[in-house]
Amino acid sequence: MIVAIHQPNYLPWAGYFYKILHSDSFVFLDSVESSKISYVKRTLFQTTQSEKYLTVPVGKKNIPINQILLPSNNEWKVKHLNFLEDNLKDKPFFEYYYPELKSFYIENNEELLSVFNINLIKYLLNKMEIRTKTYISSEMECDTGSRNERLLNICKYFDAKTYLSGTGAEQYNDRQLFLEHDIKITYSTFNPNTNLTNYSILHSIFINGYPKTKELLMEKNIKSTSK
Repeated sequence: MIVAIHQPNYLPWAGYFYKILHSDSFVFLDSVESSKISYVKRTLFQTTQSEKYLTVPVGKKNIPINQILLPSNNEWKVKHLNFLEDNLKDKPFFEYYYPELKSFYIENNEELLSVFNINLIKYLLNKMEIRTKTYISSEMECDTGSRNERLLNICKYFDAKTYLSGTGAEQYNDRQLFLEHDIKITYSTFNPNTNLTNYSILHSIFINGYPKTKELLMEKNIKSTSK
């Protein structure tokens, strides 16, 4: 059993979906605090002129992610949809996928950022036919303890043998703690390229299509810390 855990980011990059695809169970960690520059509320795009962050206007308070409220109107959604149309409309699959994505945005009336993000990620997973089971940490009794304890408790809940982590967490993951519970930590070393960039997954989807994007994510690129 391979478990991966990550905050519910907004329109994440391809590496996020890579972790989901290569795990048996994926947990949206929505109970921890969000930082001011968190990717929970922003994502990176390549525009016709430069790189640009697309940000959901939810304020800067450090509160649990599952308590962050979305704006009460749809102005931000219209702005984001217009941004996508202005910058990605020339991509091969834009005209096929954009209308349905636009409907998803407009028709979803969630009040919480975490719920919107999770539903959007699951929408894209379904379109790519990625069947990994997903869970929400705040709905799990094991979602308690310090940073490492929380991650360990979640892994133990699933009787996981492997915890698939991002390389950014290597500096704070307590490898010995996990080994004491017979859980191996492995790290996703996913590297972006011309087809799967470090920008939002939508870049690849609109350029390559849903099936091809999944195919590009299939190749494993994971390193182990078991030695």
